Amino acid sequence: MSNLVKQRWPAVISGLMYGAAWEPLGLWPLAIAGWAWWMSGLRVRDTTAVFLHAFLFVLTAWMVAFHWVLAHPMPLAAMTSGIALLSYASIFAALTAWLIGLVDSFTSSSHPLYFRAIILTAILSTVVFETILFKGPFAMPWLSLGWSTAPSSWSLLASSLLGVQGLALLILVMAGLISLVPGFRMQGRAGIGLCVLGMLLFMPRLISVSPAYPESRYDTIRVRLLEPDLPPQRWSDVHDLGRIDGFMDALRAAAESDRPTDITVLPETALPLGPIDSLRTWVSALAQAAGSPVLSGAIERDLDSLSAPAYNVIVSSEEPQQRYAKRRLVPFAERVPFSDWMPAFRRLAVPAGGIASYARGKSLGPMRVAGLDVVPLICFESLFAQDARAAVLAGGSLLVITTQDGWWNSDHPRRQHLAFSQLLAASVGAPVIHATVDGESAVIDAAGRRIPMTAESAIVHAADLPLLQRETLYMRLGNRPFLVILGIILVLLLVCLHCAHKPLQS
Repeated sequence: MSNLVKQRWPAVISGLMYGAAWEPLGLWPLAIAGWAWWMSGLRVRDTTAVFLHAFLFVLTAWMVAFHWVLAHPMPLAAMTSGIALLSYASIFAALTAWLIGLVDSFTSSSHPLYFRAIILTAILSTVVFETILFKGPFAMPWLSLGWSTAPSSWSLLASSLLGVQGLALLILVMAGLISLVPGFRMQGRAGIGLCVLGMLLFMPRLISVSPAYPESRYDTIRVRLLEPDLPPQRWSDVHDLGRIDGFMDALRAAAESDRPTDITVLPETALPLGPIDSLRTWVSALAQAAGSPVLSGAIERDLDSLSAPAYNVIVSSEEPQQRYAKRRLVPFAERVPFSDWMPAFRRLAVPAGGIASYARGKSLGPMRVAGLDVVPLICFESLFAQDARAAVLAGGSLLVITTQDGWWNSDHPRRQHLAFSQLLAASVGAPVIHATVDGESAVIDAAGRRIPMTAESAIVHAADLPLLQRETLYMRLGNRPFLVILGIILVLLLVCLHCAHKPLQS
């Protein structure tokens, strides 16, 4: 066993490379190099070794990129987040070990196509795992490989063609091809790997910076973002009516500028807890102070009933006054999966944002605000690109994301979420407003590029957002190109398995 553990150090090194691809380091080519180096170490004939190799790889990467999940001020939230990472790493490792063991059991390791079959199997097992990340009650797309490619000319273009899931598959295919290059094998070739690592550490920053935003010739709207810059402890006081007065004062001061504003956006759960009538009264008062239509995050609940459900919503100041209730709730943070059938599970609920459990909204569609068809997304929902695509196809022209990523006392989730919003904008070809509580708010054009904002006060920022939409391949075809590439990989695997089939023993 000690020798088995000793042989797995390359999995840790490749995991470190993959972890460095995520924001805030943003060395995205290391995602490709890390997966390639990990794949090249799959020449093993023991499922235990494969499991350990896969488990160490992905867990190391996630601890580099997502160590902040353990820094939540609430111990229960930190514990459940850590358990989630361990569970997903175990699922990935078990799935990979089982499929590679299955392939190994009826193929000959001496055949030239054997290693190709192993690499194709590793790609397919990772795609299955990626699907798990986007589906089911424990969906956690934040961990998806596609989101690891920090915004760059290359990643924004690739996501516009294939979407985020397709981008993950593209990375896997590129990594698989690199792992097949003679000499790129870890066993006895660590020097070559370290040389490649050194070059990649030197180069990425030169090629991973998003292109500068050009002057636009298209129609624009003036967007104002109110970023309260309050710590989670104060933000979780959902009964604080005083925040409304503070917001109104800030918006009145900003409204005195010479530039009229078309739309003002406040972040997730900005309004105090209250019934829908109170929320509409508050958002109308904010709109009057701002001199523009207002979209604001809020928590909706009937205060006359202790058993009334709470909803994480976005409300509009315009008539007919609209509201959107969040549909995709963060597991454990906003709703404990299966708690309706197993009430004991509710003990695991975390009262983040002042509410331990939210009810689920029913539909997603454009809201008419400031003459625009706005697609509202709340925090975690912006990671489900297929939902944004469907809403844009239904007529949406502008995505508005309200969020609060400050619960973990780290800038890393804020930086990561903003990078995800840039990739989302490039995928669906629509501009994005990304409104946060305490850092990394932004407006993003339809190509995924951040637009410079001006500070109108300490907590109010403004920018001119082009209304141009882009017709991307992902918008036209959805996941069809992704499925075609996946089908080709499956056919190649079947061919390799047929050619490398182990002869029957008499």
